[in-house]
Amino acid sequence: MRIRIIFLTAVSALLLHTVVGWAWSPVAAIAGGYRAQSNGWAVGAIGVGMSWTGLVFFNLFAAPAQVLEMARVVASITGGLPGWTVFLTSIIMGFLLGGLGGLLGQSMSEFKTKRNTN
Repeated sequence: MRIRIIFLTAVSALLLHTVVGWAWSPVAAIAGGYRAQSNGWAVGAIGVGMSWTGLVFFNLFAAPAQVLEMARVVASITGGLPGWTVFLTSIIMGFLLGGLGGLLGQSMSEFKTKRNTN
């Protein structure tokens, strides 16, 4: 059951990211965390993190020269870091945003359950 929720979270995050924008990816994590009810942070982190990792690799394979040049420029702006740190930072941000969104969704689910039992 949890694998299905993670898969749906990843697909939803991917669709929201590509159709509406990256800032909407955590909405999928909120929904996944709400649905999971426990360990929602993990569902959100894995779902959004997988989606962002897939997008990074897709971009690398679709237009490698342009993406690597962009990474080189961004890395040089941020203090001369290696280009791969741009990709790693993007993936880490996806996991963090997903984890926080999943935690929010789990908290909403717990709040609703607690409110209904009183």
